[in-house]
Amino acid sequence: MLLVPIQRITRTYQLTSLADLFAFRFRSRWAGTLVTLVSLLAVLPLLGIQVQTLSEAINIITFSQAGAALHCFLRGDCRFRGDFRRPPQPVSWPPRHTAQRHRV
Repeated sequence: MLLVPIQRITRTYQLTSLADLFAFRFRSRWAGTLVTLVSLLAVLPLLGIQVQTLSEAINIITFSQAGAALHCFLRGDCRFRGDFRRPPQPVSWPPRHTAQRHRV
């Protein structure tokens, strides 16, 4: 119900983005610019989370420390002290517990 008038306006005046719609509605380029900047600021943290998740996925899949170095570089907090000469240890699944279970 709410989107039908907006769709009609966007088709009639060939508006392609939210910034175009606001610039047309308020008859101001500044409104479009402001919407563009707010949208950009809203998307940047989500993009950072995607890059972080991708680097962690690469690290898990390849079992290498190169993924950790990439993660360190992208986040900017390089507390990574790895030895690249040593081959990475394989990860066992399911994880083995070090504590032994006591049977009753």
